[in-house]
Parts: sequence; structure tokens; C-alpha cells
Amino acid sequence: MHPRLALLACLLPAFAHAQPQPAVTSRPLGPDQYELSVRLQDTAEVARGQAAVRPMAEQLCAGRAVDWGRYTFESQAPMEGGQGGRPPSLLLRQQVRCGTPPPEQADAAAAASPPASAAGSGSPLLRDGKLIERLTLQYLQAKDAGRHEQTYALLDPAMKRDNPPSRWAVVAGRGRPDAGALQERVIRKISWYDNPPSAPPGLYVAADFESRFEKLALHCGFVIWHRQPDGAFLVLREESNHVDLETASKMTPQQMADTRRALRC
Repeated sequence: MHPRLALLACLLPAFAHAQPQPAVTSRPLGPDQYELSVRLQDTAEVARGQAAVRPMAEQLCAGRAVDWGRYTFESQAPMEGGQGGRPPSLLLRQQVRCGTPPPEQADAAAAASPPASAAGSGSPLLRDGKLIERLTLQYLQAKDAGRHEQTYALLDPAMKRDNPPSRWAVVAGRGRPDAGALQERVIRKISWYDNPPSAPPGLYVAADFESRFEKLALHCGFVIWHRQPDGAFLVLREESNHVDLETASKMTPQQMADTRRALRC
């Protein structure tokens, strides 16, 4: 072997070993039970997050079996066509137990949390991201056009309980600015929340959008979708904010930038 190649072969394992590893934190939940947390900046896939926490789980269990329990995650990725979006990221919280659990606990954990090998191929981000983007644009377009029956059909049952059909047309148009013609609308980011705290169990998706209207200097917001038992996604909540041209003309560039940050545009 050429001397330089031999030297490179010796250095490669050390170089690979020196690559920074994601920081994994642990929090005790009880005897031999932990919650492991990791934030990854280059991916939104749950399987990669679970792979990142595995060494810590094995270290904590010190040779005993690692039982993978319930997990929650928040992931986001810029959508195609978005401008200036942040790169993909994932925040995973994974519960583990050291040792083999009783059969009834093992069955419950298996039902609540699919194995890491299945999480990647079945990732909702990969499976449904484009669907959420399309649904959000269709919903907002129908709302712009005042097609209230169409938007009402896309509401989650919880939204419908609070807004019967006779009231929805008023609610949908409340606070709507004189925006003029729509010039452009893009989905900036889609974030996934699996069984988030302080909410009924389920999968929730937030689609952040920004619009350009003829008479507005700024218009942005988000639509939150909730996956139904049949797999369909329906609107659970929405919010939008705007700055008209007259108001924007009285603001300094710094004030406009601060407003954009405050509105998360």
C-alpha cells in the first residue's frame, strides 16, 4: 500500500470517531426508567432520533435489556418553494426501561410505540408532508374566496362544535382585512407533534404560511391539522396576522423586522 494511503487508512477511524455526536440528556422517571431527549438539526425522522439515543439507553441499562416505551416528537422541515426556511430539525423524547417488563406492560408499550425500524419508513413527515401542504393551500384559497361550505367541511369535530354552520360564515370572515388580490402564498414550515402535552392524544400538524396581497405589507399565520381515526386531516385551529401598507409606511425597517419576528413570519 502506498505510504500516504496507509496513513489515511489509519487516520480515518480516528476522524470518524472525532465527529461531534448529538447531545442526549436523560431524566429519571422512576426505578430503572428514564426519559431520553435529543435534538437533531439535519433530519426530521424519528428513526434517526431513536438511533441517536440508543447508546445512552444502553449505557444507563448497563447490559440489561432496553425496553423502548412511549415517545413524543416535534419535527419541522421547510417545504418546497419556501424561501429562507430553516433546515430540518427533530426534538425527540423517548422513554426507556431497563430490564424485561411484565407481559402486560410490554404489550401496552408495543401498542403505544412502534419500533425504531418502522418509524423511518412510516414517518408521517415522509408520508403526509405534501398532503398537508396541499390541504393548507386549498383551505386558505377557499377561505379567501368565501366558500364557507367547503372550509366548514374541513373542520375538526371540535371546531364544528364551537362553530355551527349558521355561525361559521361570520366567524370565517371576522377581522378579514381589505387585502386586494392574492399575489403569492407559500408554506414556510410544517411541524409535527405526536401526543403533545396538554392535548388529547393524537398527531397534530402545524403548517406555517406567508401570503403576499396587493394591499398588505405583511400577511402570515398557521393552520393546525389533527389526524382523525380514519387517517384524514382536519383543521383544529388557525391564526393569521397582517400589516397593511399604510401602517407599514409609518414603520422603520427595524420596527418592521421586529414585527415580523413577533408575528413569527
